[in-house]
Amino acid sequence: MNFIDKIKQSETIKGLFLAHLIILLQIFVVAIIGMTVIFIGGLARYLLWVLLGGGALILVLAYVIYRRFRTSGRDLIKNLDVSTLQGRPFEVRFLGGLMSFKVGDSDNLPALEHKVSRSVAQLEDTETIRKRELAELAQLLADDLISTEEFTSARQKIMRSN
Repeated sequence: MNFIDKIKQSETIKGLFLAHLIILLQIFVVAIIGMTVIFIGGLARYLLWVLLGGGALILVLAYVIYRRFRTSGRDLIKNLDVSTLQGRPFEVRFLGGLMSFKVGDSDNLPALEHKVSRSVAQLEDTETIRKRELAELAQLLADDLISTEEFTSARQKIMRSN
């Protein structure tokens, strides 16, 4: 077998593998379409049950919200009374203020509020922590809130602990 025959044979094998790959992909696409048809057919067949289940879920959630209002001592009807909000702007926030919208005249309200939460833990290296604590300690000494002896002992504790 010469070199040209080997090249033709390898190209034929590559062509056969490619043809098999195309056939397998077509079978995969037909299987996905079939599963989609079965799923949609089942959904259509059980549409009444899906709607009843969704309605029951909504009713259960409404009951849970109602019970939370009752156990917290707030009156649901009083909270839903819109007359108490007349002339007063209010803001509805979702996800801790990530999504929010304001209703009413908001001329006196800031467009964006920036509140720093101390509950968010951030990683700091020991040197940064030491510098921050020493700066706070120096500020306390400068404001005459602590004595020089207290400053010295606290500084030594900070230097030893970190």
